Amino acid sequence: MKYCINCKQLVNPQKKFNALVFIILLCTLVGWVLYLIYYAVKPKKCPMCSSTNWGVKPQQNLPSQTHTIEEFKFCNQCGEKIGRAVQFCSLCGAKQN
Repeated sequence: MKYCINCKQLVNPQKKFNALVFIILLCTLVGWVLYLIYYAVKPKKCPMCSSTNWGVKPQQNLPSQTHTIEEFKFCNQCGEKIGRAVQFCSLCGAKQN
């Protein structure tokens, strides 16, 4: 699998064998050999957009945590996770130290 820069997705590159051209060139002595050589060196293309513009898939930014563990404490009475600056628990209403 390669990343197509044009489509912006991972695709399986492909190359198509043109049977009609091969049959026509089969009538000549050297034509079909030349076509087979051409097919061997022909680059694989994106099946979606037919480009050969390959690249590296960009890294997705993971959503950062908005709060760290240091910004929280637990209620003295019920154990609910609350902010450090909160004076009263939102679940049980107990006053915090």
